[in-house]
Amino acid sequence: MASSGIKRTMGRDELLSAVRALGLPEGKYAVFGRGPLVVRGLRTSNHITIAVTVDVFRRLIAADGWDVHRADDGREVLRCGSFEVVDRIELPGYQRTGKALVTASERVDGVPVVRLAELQKLLEARKHRDDETDLNLVRRALRDASPRPQEPGLQRSPEEGTWDGTGLAFLVRALTKPAATFATGHGVRFWPTAYLVSVASVAVNGLGAAIHGNGDAPGSPLLPLVGAPLIAALGLLVSLLISRVALGVARGGGGDGDYVAAASQAAIVTAVWDLPASLVQLAVGPGAAAALKFVSLVAYVYLAYLYAGAYRVSVARGLFGAVVGTLALLAGVISVAVVVALLVMAGT
Repeated sequence: MASSGIKRTMGRDELLSAVRALGLPEGKYAVFGRGPLVVRGLRTSNHITIAVTVDVFRRLIAADGWDVHRADDGREVLRCGSFEVVDRIELPGYQRTGKALVTASERVDGVPVVRLAELQKLLEARKHRDDETDLNLVRRALRDASPRPQEPGLQRSPEEGTWDGTGLAFLVRALTKPAATFATGHGVRFWPTAYLVSVASVAVNGLGAAIHGNGDAPGSPLLPLVGAPLIAALGLLVSLLISRVALGVARGGGGDGDYVAAASQAAIVTAVWDLPASLVQLAVGPGAAAALKFVSLVAYVYLAYLYAGAYRVSVARGLFGAVVGTLALLAGVISVAVVVALLVMAGT
């Protein structure tokens, strides 16, 4: 049921009570806009945005007390008193579905509230002069890693939050607790670690091939060592392309996220799971290593969990994104190869 249509300025307790009184279905809404600041006691407001899923938005259109309005970008929004309800936000540099915002929430005294890190992304993209004060409040609150006295009831899942370790710690935890690690590392970039691990993996693989040969005479071990940095850099570019496609797949299921951060994490996972076969090839030879290549397929299981945490979607959709991203890359490579071959043939 909608609350009173009269606008009123609300503090923390008033806001939480008013949101509960709306009777919105669990798991399908989250307080956004200025609400995350209000529930932390950082300000008061008479304008609170609530993000909802599409089905809830459609239901509220027909409910008493809610008026339909047109936003500046043409979207329909619903208003009742101090509340505005949206099912998506579309700004240059910031597009989110209601479902994605619900997923990017934490609970404050039982009420889902979008995380401050997500609110920061909105404010930075919107660039309204009126948002500068709120943006400073968000940044100051995020710098304070300890719980604030004015945040009673704030409950964070042990598997979600701000990453508190290095890239090496991410690598270790990804092997031992992948689902929790990928959720906690949501949006964090580990490019230095990704590059170093990729260089190591490429170098070990190249050394094995050079020392033992691949059906030919052994080659110089110097070449793979020299070429490893460049090949690893190309591998990171591949990871970027696959993660970008995976993000498109995730958005089809209401997800969203930072594909650049996901790419750095995916590069670490892929390089680590390529190492067992590469080490065996270095120690024994390519014949024994071929029998271990199936181990690399485990990387796809990890990528499924990685994309699920990075884009706030199901593990199944995360796996689908990884597979589609890989197939799209292969299709692109084959297309380029065909074009090059045709050009060569045409020139001869």
